[in-house]
Amino acid sequence: SQIFTLEPTMGANAALLVAVAFGVLSLAMIVYTLIRYKGMGLAHVYGFLTYALLFIVCISLIPAIRVDIAGVFAILLSAVGMVFFDLYAFHNIRDEFATGKTLTASIKSGYKKSLAFTIDSHVNLAVAALVLYLISTATVKYMSLIFLIGTLLSAACTLAVTRFYLYMFMAQPKNKIAFCNLRREETEDE
Repeated sequence: SQIFTLEPTMGANAALLVAVAFGVLSLAMIVYTLIRYKGMGLAHVYGFLTYALLFIVCISLIPAIRVDIAGVFAILLSAVGMVFFDLYAFHNIRDEFATGKTLTASIKSGYKKSLAFTIDSHVNLAVAALVLYLISTATVKYMSLIFLIGTLLSAACTLAVTRFYLYMFMAQPKNKIAFCNLRREETEDE
């Protein structure tokens, strides 16, 4: 019955530096989405904050998880995936709106267009993380479990939570098109 202690291998302030880096990246993402997508960006920010909160709760409730640099990489990778798939859906919504559809039809059609790619990508990432978890040991096992949790949360937040927030925020403004920062190209009559 010996007690072992481990010293930080990346320096005493490594956790603080990682937290600051995550904070700066998150702030940059928030500012970008709010400027580019306005109301849709606001829905994304709330969806991302829900994702982050659920991720922290999941990691803290599973005592077998140890977060090291590989775990931080898995967290970053799944967070980037969540952001990418939300912005992909927003891009499809913009494209649908530009074709002349109403805002509600554009949102439904944009999410429908991105549904297959989003589900397919998340299933592939989850299967890869699960296989890696089953065949690996030590650090890679922790990393793959963290990535599996992040992928599942990313799928749930992209497909349901962000969309819920978008519909919730769409009920408030009078000019919903300006709220979502959507525009149609004006064509001149000949």
